[in-house]
Amino acid sequence: MGTDEQGDPGYNVYEKLAGDKYNHSEGWFEIDMGPTTLDIDRAHLFMYHRVVLSASPSAGHACIVLLLHMAFGEVSFTRLGDDRWTWISPGEDTGLPWRFDYCNAMYSAADGLFYLLQNNGSMCSLNLNGPLPVACKILDSLPSWGIPMTKYLVQTPAGDILQIWRCRDDAESLVPVDIPPNYYNEVEQDLCLEYNTVSLHIYKVDLHGQRVEMIKCLPDYVLFLGLNDSMCLSVKDFPGLKTNCGYITDDFLEYVNCRKYNHREVGIWSMAEEGMSKLVDVSPCI
Repeated sequence: MGTDEQGDPGYNVYEKLAGDKYNHSEGWFEIDMGPTTLDIDRAHLFMYHRVVLSASPSAGHACIVLLLHMAFGEVSFTRLGDDRWTWISPGEDTGLPWRFDYCNAMYSAADGLFYLLQNNGSMCSLNLNGPLPVACKILDSLPSWGIPMTKYLVQTPAGDILQIWRCRDDAESLVPVDIPPNYYNEVEQDLCLEYNTVSLHIYKVDLHGQRVEMIKCLPDYVLFLGLNDSMCLSVKDFPGLKTNCGYITDDFLEYVNCRKYNHREVGIWSMAEEGMSKLVDVSPCI
C-alpha cells in the first residue's frame, strides 16, 4: 500500500515493486540516501511504528485502524474494506499541528477520539468519525532529557489519560548471544548489547487545562508497557497482578527488529522501589 492522493507526490512511505518486494525510504530533505529494496516479509520491520484500533475487527467498517509509520512517524488511517491508507496531512484542512515525529497513540472509547503523542511530549486529539480527519492540539512540548526513552499513552479505567516516559540505558551482557550464520541484517551486530529500563515517569494529562501533572504512584492500577498495545488495568479486576507496578518488555524498535537474538528485557518495574525485578513463573502448579 502507498498513500492516497492526499500524500505528497514523490514522498510515499513505501512503493510496491514487482513481486513481493518494496522500496523503502527514510529520507527527509537532503538526508535521503535513496530507497532500499526489501522483501515483503521484512518490510514491516522498518515501515510500521505503531498500530491502534478503535474497535475489534469484528465491528466491520466501524473499526478504524490508525498507523504511525515511516518516514519519521507520520500518521495514516484506514477502515475495514478500504483498499489503501489515507495519509493525514498537517495544516488548516485537518488541523493536524505537526506532520511527523508521532511516537505513540491511543483510542478512547469514552469520547470516540484518537490521541497522538510526539517524542517531545506534545499531544493532539484526532477525530476520524466524520468524512474528513479533524485534529486539535492539546499540549505543547514538555521538558525532556538527553537520554534515550520511549513515551506511551494509556488510559486508566477511570478515564484519565497518562503519558508514561520510560528511560533506558545500554549495557554489556556477560554472556554473548548466538546468532545463526545465515542471519542477514543491515545493522552491525553487537552480541553483548542489551537495554535496561532505568526510570519510569508518569504524567497525568489535563485535557481541559492543557497541562500535565507528574504523579509518583498508581496505587489502584498496573501498567503493561511494550512494543504492542500498552494499557492500564485495575488491580481489583485482576488480583493476580502486582499493584503500583509496570509489566515491561523491550520496545526499542531498532533493537527488537534488527537485533532479534540479543537478550530481552522482561520484568516488573516497581514504582515504590524504582527498580526492576524478574518476571517469575506465576502459572499454577499441576
